[in-house]
Amino acid sequence: MAAAAAFDFREDDRAPVLALSGDWTVDTIAGAEAELRALTERLKSGAVVDVSELGRFDVAGAYLIDRTFRESEAGDTARIAIRGQHVNALKLLETARKSYAGELVAPDHPEGIKGFLEIVGRGMAAIGEEIIETVSFFGETLVVLGRQIAEPRRIRWTSLVHVMEAAGLNALPIVIMLAFFIGLVVAYLGARILGDFGASVFTVELVAFSMMREFGVVITAIILAGRTNSAFTAEIGAMKMRQEIDAMRVMALDPMDALVAPRVIAMLIMMPILTFAATMAGIFGGLLVAWAELGVSPAMFLHGSRKWSRRSISGSA
Repeated sequence: MAAAAAFDFREDDRAPVLALSGDWTVDTIAGAEAELRALTERLKSGAVVDVSELGRFDVAGAYLIDRTFRESEAGDTARIAIRGQHVNALKLLETARKSYAGELVAPDHPEGIKGFLEIVGRGMAAIGEEIIETVSFFGETLVVLGRQIAEPRRIRWTSLVHVMEAAGLNALPIVIMLAFFIGLVVAYLGARILGDFGASVFTVELVAFSMMREFGVVITAIILAGRTNSAFTAEIGAMKMRQEIDAMRVMALDPMDALVAPRVIAMLIMMPILTFAATMAGIFGGLLVAWAELGVSPAMFLHGSRKWSRRSISGSA
């Protein structure tokens, strides 16, 4: 059973004495804190702490005693002298004194044009550091990929297939759904606007052009950046917080080989596949609108899309 924290303060001829008794732990010091704070005005430099009757003692109790001496007349210069024997009182009081961080002082920020220039300068310096770190990471990634291409046995196939499934295949439904509705909206708006000029037939070319040239890739990139890559960042950040990356280095495992390379390779493989699926979904959405609004049959729509895509590919080549 823990004994309540108690103390007795007396003025001796040589120095004031603060005699501690009972247990001074985090569970017992709450009752003595207010009474101890009232002694701060009576403590002077050279005060003695008597630990002869002290029971259990932890860092919380040591911090309370040290804070009391700091708030006394002697302030931070007050040294705590120990009387009596205790297994860890002196060590804990020294630890509490060393760990004191001092009073928090608000940073001094200049005002006016000087403050504005300081903010701009700090921002530019931060951007420069971020660019350097990004380029360094990109270069290290290229080196790791080149090393794995030269030595295929270094590729972690299990991790690669897992990332392809979790980050690529599982993202397929949302990519298809989003691309389908975008293709549907593009076809609907195109049919309405082009109809005012008697050029509704060019809705087929509009849908094919927008999905094959722009929206298919953009939609896939946005989904992968917002869903997949942010999940990569959170996962690796959690591993860093739990010191799993440090543990990998201790086991002679390169985090770039084990964590970065499989994800980069998986995204390089899945990006074209997801882009193709998004393009087909968008064209299918445009097909439904053209069929319902313009009376363009699916065969005619697909023929026009195929004809435009061949002309686009030959022109790009």
